[in-house]
Amino acid sequence: MSAPAAAKATNKAVSSRDYYRYRRFEGVNLGSWFVNERWICDSVFANAAAPGQSGLDICKGSNWQSIVNQGVNTVRLPIGYYHLCLDSVIADTGFAPYGHVSSGAWDRIVRANNTAASHGMGYCKPLIKTLSLIQAKLRGDTPNQARCLSALVFLVQKLSNIENVIGLELLNEPSSGNHLAGWYMDIVKELGKYSSNIPIYIHDGFDPAYYGKFGGSHTDLGYVVQDTQ
Repeated sequence: MSAPAAAKATNKAVSSRDYYRYRRFEGVNLGSWFVNERWICDSVFANAAAPGQSGLDICKGSNWQSIVNQGVNTVRLPIGYYHLCLDSVIADTGFAPYGHVSSGAWDRIVRANNTAASHGMGYCKPLIKTLSLIQAKLRGDTPNQARCLSALVFLVQKLSNIENVIGLELLNEPSSGNHLAGWYMDIVKELGKYSSNIPIYIHDGFDPAYYGKFGGSHTDLGYVVQDTQ
């Protein structure tokens, strides 16, 4: 639904939030900023300990205007659960001893959102690096399920009232399987207890036909958007 159509359906004027959420997105993924991917930027892994699949990269502030000049109006910023630095999330995980490394991450994530807003850009935040937490559901690993929920609840509460945040993506590029759709349903319903004011994006697990029907069959889940790549 377009912003004008949404406004007509509710008999309300188009708000700035509607404008961010319903316009056509021309977006760019700011991958390998907070969560590095070696195939995107290999050089930052030069001195990494084996297996050398994590590190730190930098996205310079001066790049924002060049992005705008290319016609981009929306950015996607993947983060990891450890960037939240919540004891309830990282306790007893491999990241617990290194919490100080990410201690300033959340402030920088907020600053990135503010910078995007200053350029009139929408902002979508996928939570990635949660695979081990999601797999915990399949193993009946209650502590890790609780950690994952804590991370997502934190994000929903922090992001739901920010005007230019167009949504929170629960998981980045998961593999489709028998348990993924069920997990989506459970977590979306649970997050709805904390806020219904933020669109929830779900990746289709590279099975767009199935998840296209899934979304149409579960309108009770609220504002859920299918991410197809």
